[in-house]
Amino acid sequence: MSLSPEKAYQEALRRIEIVRRTRAAALNLAGLGLKTLPPKITQLSQLQILDLSHNQLQALPVDFAKLSQLRLLWLHMNQLQALPADFAKLSQLQELFLEHNQLQALPADFAKLSQLQELSLDNNEIQALPADFAKLSQLRLLWLHNNQIQALPKDMAKLTQLQLLDLRNTRLQALPADFAKLSQLQDLRLSGNSDLKDPPPHIIKQGTEAIMAYLREKATRARKLWECKTLSWVRATSARPGSMKRCMNGWRVETGRTAGPR
Repeated sequence: MSLSPEKAYQEALRRIEIVRRTRAAALNLAGLGLKTLPPKITQLSQLQILDLSHNQLQALPVDFAKLSQLRLLWLHMNQLQALPADFAKLSQLQELFLEHNQLQALPADFAKLSQLQELSLDNNEIQALPADFAKLSQLRLLWLHNNQIQALPKDMAKLTQLQLLDLRNTRLQALPADFAKLSQLQDLRLSGNSDLKDPPPHIIKQGTEAIMAYLREKATRARKLWECKTLSWVRATSARPGSMKRCMNGWRVETGRTAGPR
């Protein structure tokens, strides 16, 4: 639908009024070419599904969080540069699509959206995720590709329900140390990260199973090395040189490894 800005706004008002009168749970304003939203939209406190995709929105109403019953919110293909400060009050959200906007950051309390299961943030300008991002414990699907992200939160492995994580074409330099603990992860996409050296490119090309196996082996080796260093320190005064070397050699024999991850 191609409408002038004035006609698009009037059409939005008409649809909002219908939903207000009928107490409908869903509202579709997608593809109207809206540059601003009618303030009356925040009166629809019963809304559970809202589609605002494929418009030209640069901002949301400051009281947008009054739509506190929203479960599904589609805002992709707009021109949003920021989210309202109290956006995290939309605490019932389960599915949030924000791809193809101009977001540079998320609100500091974004992780209060504790019911989120699907989150799409790809094709924005995001440089970092909030430090407590891993509190989104219900998250299953997460798209972050084509952003400016250089690092992930250290406790990213707390996202224990995560099944898909798309990190293609970012500025990522490393993965968190305990990343291998994401035991439910079935689809990990890391291609296009020229600054990421570990896992190495030939492992990344082999796909999710190879990446996770590499990370698990690396984590096991790091843990064993720590144990051997501890043992070596304990035996430091026992006149038994080479304890750590023997410890590591024993691990290699036990596991069939002749060298660490390559």
